[in-house]
Amino acid sequence: MDIDELKNKWQDIDCRTEKLEEENLRLSREIAAGKITGSKEKLTKSFKGSLAACFFLPILAPFTYKVMEMPLWFSWAYAIFGIIMGIFSLVICFRLRKIDLSIMSVLTAFEESLKIKQTIFYARLTGIVTGGILLTELAAVILFKNNDLYMQMGFVGGLVVGLGIGIYKIKRQHSLMRQIIDELQQCK
Repeated sequence: MDIDELKNKWQDIDCRTEKLEEENLRLSREIAAGKITGSKEKLTKSFKGSLAACFFLPILAPFTYKVMEMPLWFSWAYAIFGIIMGIFSLVICFRLRKIDLSIMSVLTAFEESLKIKQTIFYARLTGIVTGGILLTELAAVILFKNNDLYMQMGFVGGLVVGLGIGIYKIKRQHSLMRQIIDELQQCK
């Protein structure tokens, strides 16, 4: 084997190694994109459920005034709260849909995921503060002004069940968002 033939074989092996590395990188990005897509779809589905629930609040607002005899400001605040939280959920769903590794760079997708995480934070903060105020007023009326034992038991039961579901949902959404960010960091 002469030196030129040895050089040619070495270059051929080097070229094949580069192609394998490129193919490996491409496949790892596709795998990561698949994982990101799965987490993204689950998170979007979760916020679509929130969106549906939020748009029921304005429909139920007159019920709080006429049947539950809550103050008029409460009914309006209840309806507006549902609309605002629905808008947050809608914005988050649209932003999640924008993340697509087939048309955007990993860095752009990473930046967008951080913006989504920030929007989720503001949505939760708004929901906890405003919902806390509304629940405090609701508790004051049902537990202290209303003498209906079944309504009081229903309120406490609903509060406990709702709190459990809310905590589970927040943890699940946080976990899915963390998975998306971690996968994007691994792709960088």
